[in-house]
Amino acid sequence: MRKDYEAIEIENEKLEFKFLEQKMKEIVGIEELNLDILKTLNLYENKKFTIAAELFADNNNRKFSGIDIVVLGENIAGKNRNRILFRKNIEKKSILEQYFEVISIFERGYEYEEIEGAECIKKEKISKEAFKESVASAIVHRLWDINANIKIIMSNDKIEIILPGNLSSGMSEDEYMRGYASTLTNPIIANIFYRLGIIEKFGIGIKKIKYEYRENIVKPSFETHKNSIRITLPMIKTVLSNLVNREVKVFEILKKYEKLSRKEIEYLSGYSKSKVIRSVNGLIEKSIVEQVGKGRSVKYKLKK
Repeated sequence: MRKDYEAIEIENEKLEFKFLEQKMKEIVGIEELNLDILKTLNLYENKKFTIAAELFADNNNRKFSGIDIVVLGENIAGKNRNRILFRKNIEKKSILEQYFEVISIFERGYEYEEIEGAECIKKEKISKEAFKESVASAIVHRLWDINANIKIIMSNDKIEIILPGNLSSGMSEDEYMRGYASTLTNPIIANIFYRLGIIEKFGIGIKKIKYEYRENIVKPSFETHKNSIRITLPMIKTVLSNLVNREVKVFEILKKYEKLSRKEIEYLSGYSKSKVIRSVNGLIEKSIVEQVGKGRSVKYKLKK
């Protein structure tokens, strides 16, 4: 995608911004969204609207600028994870309105109340702040000239957010995973989300998502592919409820060390080579442990 793709001028002169205006009034405190403000936001240049303006418009008709949501459920036996309970395609509206609609769907499916003593406490199955950051990052960082919508797959134990695009030019996968600041793909869109308080600071999305899961046993995962990036948010769990005994022992050992080789884990646990391999692989599959290095230098550590 061209770096300035969102700034390309378009011929459509009949864009409306009622939803954007409403949020700017509520959060920023403007009296009305006039032409001067649209220019300040870089939505109007040289007497023409930009692609970014169309994306924020109520009558946004740009193709592949929506969000596809699928909610998966299990059957009675708990084996069929591909049964679709709910499907929705959010499109032909402002990307800002899309964002808030997605958050509303999350709240209905992943928030609940629990009675503790005399109080009714609101709780979350999956971190709401991490989800909000993930969706905002998907909108802000996706490539808008790829013929694909953002996809969100909601399951009982996780949520996957898939955005069309790839890493910023010059950024390595390791730098991305560590949450290093990246070049903004869509600075106009990012600036408006920043002004509205949806994102706190440019380039800290992954760090914030990881921070929200700092006490969680299972950590979020981030996968980069040629034409997409996948963020997976696990269920909130602070106890080892889904681990077999051998995995628990390896987990407790790795908690005490920065990283260990397989032989070191064998020595400290008293387990055989095959038992350590099964335990480590199980923890990797559950997104609790990650492998560092290759070949004979491979070591294992808890995900952070």
